[in-house]
Amino acid sequence: MLELKGQANRVLGRENESQAISPYTALAAGDHIQIARGSELVLSLLPGIRISVNGDSEFVIEQLTICKHGHETEDEMRWRQARIRLLHGSLSAAIKKVYRQRPTALIVETPEYSLRAGRGTIFFLSAEHATTHFVVMAGKLRAEKTSLTGSLVTVDAGCEWTSGPAGVNQQIAVSPSSSAKLEGERAAAAAIRSAKLEKAWQNAVPNLAPH
Repeated sequence: MLELKGQANRVLGRENESQAISPYTALAAGDHIQIARGSELVLSLLPGIRISVNGDSEFVIEQLTICKHGHETEDEMRWRQARIRLLHGSLSAAIKKVYRQRPTALIVETPEYSLRAGRGTIFFLSAEHATTHFVVMAGKLRAEKTSLTGSLVTVDAGCEWTSGPAGVNQQIAVSPSSSAKLEGERAAAAAIRSAKLEKAWQNAVPNLAPH
């Protein structure tokens, strides 16, 4: 974990039981996290994969996998993949872009979609009730509707995607006055802030700026 503003809880296996977490809590695959309203959690899932989860959100860490040579975490790493399930709420995500880095992916599953982001991607995502909305600020995001085979689409940087209750999907360019533009800018700001936090903690210099 990189930063926690406010309150967040880890849901335990027993009914209605939870445990408060702190910036020093080590999270792992299988953890079910609830973020209190008005709070924010910035988390490094794996080296180079960061998420900033907003208040009134809930998610489960499904998978954290690294395939590497020995103890290397950069050039000798073969691939890395993180997968989370966003039950509801919103988050920003950034995947570090590094020269010669091996395949890296973040998969986010919502009640409607499965999203896959690779290196150099920054995006904002919200999932509430029957509506899924995301904005891509850098890189590309691949999205597939879980209930519809062959529905894979690629959303480019500078575009947003919305799926409403009626099942109407649309991809539009983000205009300067669009609220989605503001969400995307917050996503980029969160990515840069989390990069600075990781630098302070791990003495690493990430490259998250859009290219």
